[in-house]
Amino acid sequence: MAGFTHVCLVAAMWLTLFSAFVASVPVSEGATFSASVKSSLKRHGHVDPRVQYMRTLAKYNIPIPEKLEKIATSKMAKMAKTKAATPDDVPAVAEEGDMYYLAPVGIGNPPQQLYLDFDTGSSDSWVFSTDTAASEVQGQSIWDPRKSSTAELVPNATWEIIYGDFSSSSGIVYKDTLSLGSSLIINNMTIESAQDVSDTFSKEFKMSGLLGLAWPSIAQTTPPMDVLLDFLPQVLKDPLFTADLRHSSDKGSYNFGYIDHSLHGSEIQYVDVDISEGFWGLQMTGYAISGQDVRYEFSQPKSVIVDTGTTLLYAPESAVEDYFRAVPSANFSEDIYGYILPCNATPPDFIWEIGDPTGERVVGRVPGSYIAFQSLADVVGEDEPMEPWMEGQCYAGLQTLGGFSSPDGILGDVWLKAGFSVFDVGNKKYGSAPKPLDATNKKLGHYRRDKVPFSRKKKIIV
Repeated sequence: MAGFTHVCLVAAMWLTLFSAFVASVPVSEGATFSASVKSSLKRHGHVDPRVQYMRTLAKYNIPIPEKLEKIATSKMAKMAKTKAATPDDVPAVAEEGDMYYLAPVGIGNPPQQLYLDFDTGSSDSWVFSTDTAASEVQGQSIWDPRKSSTAELVPNATWEIIYGDFSSSSGIVYKDTLSLGSSLIINNMTIESAQDVSDTFSKEFKMSGLLGLAWPSIAQTTPPMDVLLDFLPQVLKDPLFTADLRHSSDKGSYNFGYIDHSLHGSEIQYVDVDISEGFWGLQMTGYAISGQDVRYEFSQPKSVIVDTGTTLLYAPESAVEDYFRAVPSANFSEDIYGYILPCNATPPDFIWEIGDPTGERVVGRVPGSYIAFQSLADVVGEDEPMEPWMEGQCYAGLQTLGGFSSPDGILGDVWLKAGFSVFDVGNKKYGSAPKPLDATNKKLGHYRRDKVPFSRKKKIIV
């Protein structure tokens, strides 16, 4: 009898060890996952692109101009009075005219679904939770680690992200199961639980946090811990993901582990990514403006970052200035703080060129119809005076970070939705290809290239 008991104890011990081992590694292998991105045409509250502008500058610790900070802070105070509606029952949703894109993520066992911003500009995956100060939860869905059988608090582990506007988000760290759909499951994923949240996030009530897709070196956990890009090569069929964001459309997607070639036109072209700063860093080597028989080449390539978590396109300053000189009646407004243009204008396409030190080059374009981003009547809302000169004017989707910022540009959603993007984690490359664009916009059509190839145009060095 004693021998039988000993055998049972040994068997139980090995079963426990085996279970612990299984729980310590990703459970899916060779997985793929697709999260559809649906654009909601119904407005839920008011989101101002200038708030997104300030948020982008703060995210990259770029000094925020006093005028912009004053406008955006006032807007966020008004937004605090807006209470959240229940999230739409859709796989994913883009809100406020493509202001940001969210997708559902399951955290815990059983999974608790939260709508997160898939963010290639951050490597931290953090969420609103039952740990978050109640005053900072403005309608977000929250994660409750007590309801997860696999949640484990990491002793003495913390995280803190400090922004350029001196605000911060911070909290504690758990390990728990992260699931994207039913096929992509990661055990012991680092989940950063927010205790305090910056106003720029707290006021965006649809978003319950970020899913970080940047490189591990910029993670803000103490001590350092594995981030999502550490896990993905272990679980995906192919170590990559793609972004097919769409303009006011219900057909966009994030795909993990495979490339759906039906989503793009001609062959995908790749350039090397600079991950030295932890971002998906690229070199912008030149630009052009459709309708002009000239292309501009930077004397030195400009450093830019591909960021799915940024709303607008921020190009190098000289490129933005040249572009708006080609748009009649466009100008930079100190009152609105940003470039504006007539909503009924037919702006030229913004043509870009990215490259790498090996000489590879990729050329694409942002349609001019994407540049007229949002009517000033919607931007100012009911809490700013609608001056007569604002009638018929639009806030531009193309802006600048300023002449002395680092990086020189942020390629956000206005840029991303104009093409098909591949984030190749395994090979540290970024790929881009044209795609058919949303023809419901009458100013738009399908993707088209210049009759004169970009490389053969008259060249000006800037």
